[in-house]
Amino acid sequence: MFEGKSLDDYQRGKRRIPRYELLYRLLLDEMIALPPEVEYLPYQEELANQFHLSRNTVRKTMAKLRSDGYICTRKKSGSRILKRTMEEHRPQVTRKTFHNSAGFLLANNVDDPHIKTSIRWELVNEVERQFRESGIRLSVYNLREDNWQKWKSPEKLVLSLRANGIGQVIYHPDHNPEYPWLELHRALLTHGIRVSLSFNSLFEVAKFSEFLQPHTDYVAVNHESCLSQTVQKLCTKPVKQLLYVTNENFRPLFSDFREEIIRRSAETCKLNYHYIISHPVKMSLEDYEAGRPNLDRQCVEHVQMLCLKTPSLVLCANDYTAYSLRKLAGDLPAELIGYDNTGLAKDLGISTFEFNMYARAEAFLSLFSAPTHDIRGIIVNSRFVKRSGKKKDITPFLGKM
Repeated sequence: MFEGKSLDDYQRGKRRIPRYELLYRLLLDEMIALPPEVEYLPYQEELANQFHLSRNTVRKTMAKLRSDGYICTRKKSGSRILKRTMEEHRPQVTRKTFHNSAGFLLANNVDDPHIKTSIRWELVNEVERQFRESGIRLSVYNLREDNWQKWKSPEKLVLSLRANGIGQVIYHPDHNPEYPWLELHRALLTHGIRVSLSFNSLFEVAKFSEFLQPHTDYVAVNHESCLSQTVQKLCTKPVKQLLYVTNENFRPLFSDFREEIIRRSAETCKLNYHYIISHPVKMSLEDYEAGRPNLDRQCVEHVQMLCLKTPSLVLCANDYTAYSLRKLAGDLPAELIGYDNTGLAKDLGISTFEFNMYARAEAFLSLFSAPTHDIRGIIVNSRFVKRSGKKKDITPFLGKM
């Protein structure tokens, strides 16, 4: 692999570029050319030997690839390629290929790098796996590359999609003012590219109703019924109080919407209810990697006080918030539940709600296989994952994030 390649080939201009950055550029370039069946990069030791680099230099390169969402690394398995940056222009492909290629438009739409590198890539991975088994090639475009600039032009993106033989795309819409999502949506449909929208809740279907135009499908996750039924099932004796904990930053994204469901469940079960909101805690990728909490002390102390007084059930806006609460509050005398079923929930040993990636990918595959003019929607249910409740040590997982 990478025969005849030299780091010096990627040294442009007179300014001296660090060796880890040169290796980063080389690997990005090579990942484009690798056949789809090659899913892993060489081990770090092999790369160090091949390019005469220190292990530390190679580790810095791999860390940058991970933070940018290109790879994920597991012990003993190595570094798996998650996406391959697409070239802007390739030779026009045949009509047959056009109907056997799909695109996944991905962007870190929320200011939360942990979501970028976990939940969304889990869905991409599962879609890619099921599509590959059905003979469909999936190409991933990261729209937020170069701070949105590379693919900000809908015309440029459409040209690249068509040049790469992509006749159908999947993406999660947004109202982010930094990116012209609705303009892109219209451009895709105008150029005959079918769209399958990914919604994380039924609430989002109504929120983005202007995107539901002819030749548009969608897959939505029914969190509402799962959340309501699970909370009511768990709110039995001795539970007398229900708490929902979130960071102020999450409220407009999903917390306020979920809060309504949780509050109604508390009313049905005739429980005391508290919506506890931490002051905004801005988190960078480095903060997540270091395991810094996304809750403030005042919020945590409020939760502690309430749980000490009354038998409680504590729901958190997401799994990282559950981790933050455990780190700052210690072992609370209450059942703690996360949300989103990242690997983090498993490491913590906490119960959580999952997005049901398998069912969502299966739904996208069925939509791809039978396109129509009409708008079609498929609803899949989220699932509650009940764990034993054993409170695991929170230290070991930090290196996995």
